Amino acid sequence: MKNLLALIGIVFYSTTLFSQDVASNSSKSLEYGLSIGVSYNDYRLSPTPQIESSDNVYGMNVGVLTKINFSEKISIIPQASINFRDSSILFTDDDGNELENTSLNIATLDFPLHLSMHLLPQTSLNPGLVFGPRYRYNISDTEDQIILYDKSQFSIDVGFSFDFKFSEFTMRSCFSYSRGTNNLLTDAISRNSDIDLKMHSYGITIQFFG
Repeated sequence: MKNLLALIGIVFYSTTLFSQDVASNSSKSLEYGLSIGVSYNDYRLSPTPQIESSDNVYGMNVGVLTKINFSEKISIIPQASINFRDSSILFTDDDGNELENTSLNIATLDFPLHLSMHLLPQTSLNPGLVFGPRYRYNISDTEDQIILYDKSQFSIDVGFSFDFKFSEFTMRSCFSYSRGTNNLLTDAISRNSDIDLKMHSYGITIQFFG
């Protein structure tokens, strides 16, 4: 955990240094902001032996962001947020006996890095597209669980957004889909069971920056 936090600090420090150079050319080359959002999370398993049921749940998140503008139309947005969600999967043996009804991803730290393209900056809504990777770190307590999960999780985000500009700040509404790319089960468990567990998430996020 300490190594993860150190790496995050280095990345954001380097981003800030780079952004200061960009900002020398324009007062709006670098912006800071906040975000708040909700999500619908779908845990997909393939194949599904020894799995009786899984719950799809809602979550919420809050975070901070830095918006690095290369022009009025293109920007990169490093973000950091904490996500709270609840979900459970019921594992059973071959006879149908319950092994564990376990929770998933109660709390995670998320670090999306999005490329944003808003090609109509003069319009009232300024529609655009967002795309980029997301690193997710599970900070939930899993010591009492029989089934163990990988703390590090990766996904790819795609979505579209709209900007509402005010005199002092911009509000961006973003609708996105996040597709998990790695198995949430640890390597030892996934090799023995051949179960592939991935999280897919649909979210609405409101960003404020300026």
